[in-house]
Amino acid sequence: MQQLKKQREPVVQEKTPGDIERERIADAYDKKHGKGIYQETDNPGSDEFYLDPAEKRELYKEKLTGPESPLERSKATREEIYAKHSAPEEEVSPPDAPPDPDEAIADFRARHPEITDGDWQILDDRAFHAKAPDVWEMQQNLKHSATRKDMDLLLERALDGLKAYKTEQARRAEYQRVAQQSFKSRGM
Repeated sequence: MQQLKKQREPVVQEKTPGDIERERIADAYDKKHGKGIYQETDNPGSDEFYLDPAEKRELYKEKLTGPESPLERSKATREEIYAKHSAPEEEVSPPDAPPDPDEAIADFRARHPEITDGDWQILDDRAFHAKAPDVWEMQQNLKHSATRKDMDLLLERALDGLKAYKTEQARRAEYQRVAQQSFKSRGM
């Protein structure tokens, strides 16, 4: 006699965390915005369940033409977007345009009025370049790239290097002053 084979039970796939998260987001969206205007209802307790197609079209037509309808909201959104993009923008040189060094330096000095002419001379000093070698490298790279963006980066980095250089110089001067006072106080 032939034995009956057991049939396999269908594999039930568990929901992945991504599926659960998608369902949670969809439910939250439906609660906030409703299931949609054209959503067919399955609820026999709903008034829409018993409407014939012509009556449903009339009901949807009323929903679509109201002041809070999706069409009005999308129209308002489109007008807002068009207004933003059609507004004239300020004329700014593109970041890849060849920089005008005088203009870049004038803009930089306007942003940083604390920089003096003596500070500009320090930026050309070899001692400064020894303390901030990346500034010298950025200057060499600027010769090849010639963009306003690189010029602005160079000036900002030079300012940081200048502040560090001046701080170190002040510390060194204070150390020498204290050392001289100590040397004099010993009577030497």
